Formats: sequence, structure tokens, C-alpha cells
Amino acid sequence: MKKVMMEKDALEKRLLEAEAKLRQKDDCLQRETEQSRSSVEREKKLEREVTDLRAENATYKGIVIAERSRLKRAYKELLELRLGKAKTLAKRRIEQAKSGVAHAEMLQKRWNN
Repeated sequence: MKKVMMEKDALEKRLLEAEAKLRQKDDCLQRETEQSRSSVEREKKLEREVTDLRAENATYKGIVIAERSRLKRAYKELLELRLGKAKTLAKRRIEQAKSGVAHAEMLQKRWNN
């Protein structure tokens, strides 16, 4: 009877050890599953962030292209303005020169008379 009790105790001890190992492996598997899940979630989050950044980058590229176009137009208008002002200034100086020549001729006629 004592032998049977000892065997029973040994079996119970082995059963408890096996259950403890099983719980340990189950906990480990659970942690790995949670880590895997959180890793997948992190990966999805990063993919969303990359997609958002690409969209934002595309928006900024569009803005830059539009601004370059606007800047080119502004430079062209400025150049046309400068050319126009230069043309106007040249005409004014020609008129001043003509006026100066006419004035000089008039003065010369006065002196000669």
C-alpha cells in the first residue's frame, strides 16, 4: 500500500510538473502571439504612415511645380515690365534729346541774329 501511495505521489508530482511546463509553454506561445500581433500592427501602422507621407510628398511636389510655374510667369512679367520701362525711358530720353537739340538750335539762331 505504501508503494502504491508513493507511485501515486510520484505520478501526481510528474503530472503537476507536466502541467507547469504546459502552462509555461502556453504562456510563452501567448507572448509570442501577442508580440507577433503587435509586430503586425506596428508594420501596418508604418505602412499607413508611409502612405500618408507619400501622399503629402505628392501634394508638396504639386505645390512646388505650381509655384515654379507662377514664379516663371512672374519673372517673365517682370522682364516685360523692365523692357517696357526701358523702352519708355529710351523714348523719353530721345524726346529730351530732340528737345535739347531744338533748344540748342533756337539758342544758336538767337546768337547768330
